[in-house]
Amino acid sequence: MNASQRFSMKKVYNALMEDDDQVPWRFLFKHNPARPRALFTLWMLCHGRLPTKDRLSRFGMITDTICSLCKRDAETMSHIFFNCSNTSHIWIQILKWIEVDHHPLDLQNELRWIIQETKKKGWKAKILKLAFAESIYGIWGLRNEAVFGPSDSSTNADRIIESIIYRGWNLKAIRHHIARLMI
Repeated sequence: MNASQRFSMKKVYNALMEDDDQVPWRFLFKHNPARPRALFTLWMLCHGRLPTKDRLSRFGMITDTICSLCKRDAETMSHIFFNCSNTSHIWIQILKWIEVDHHPLDLQNELRWIIQETKKKGWKAKILKLAFAESIYGIWGLRNEAVFGPSDSSTNADRIIESIIYRGWNLKAIRHHIARLMI
């Protein structure tokens, strides 16, 4: 770029995008119509930075590491989203709604699976990307309600599905498929 007489923003952008430190989950965010706060929560999860009880205890901020939802196991990111008896059914219910046959495992395997599935082209990959972000946000909100106030998990999967419908309806490529799923 220095040898060139003219400045080119395109060349600067391309030089910045050639970074070798790209993370495998970056495509979960590309063209994802989820709410910005849902994408931020997903970003925090992918970076391993959500303030779960096990993480807060490692910093010496708290001593109690028991899950706020099930009161049985340690509250880790993997436990809250995929192994907790109070929340694991939410992601399974949303996958069934999308007509995806998959049983969630732990966080790392689930991230690997969702990355692989959303690399594909087609409406199901687009809806799955949106559903994953909105589900992570919804389950994290449920956890926060359990920690900071009253919780109502009975309608949480329905609220997440409503959010997926609302956010996905603006995309013409998946609107027809969302309408079919609503029947």
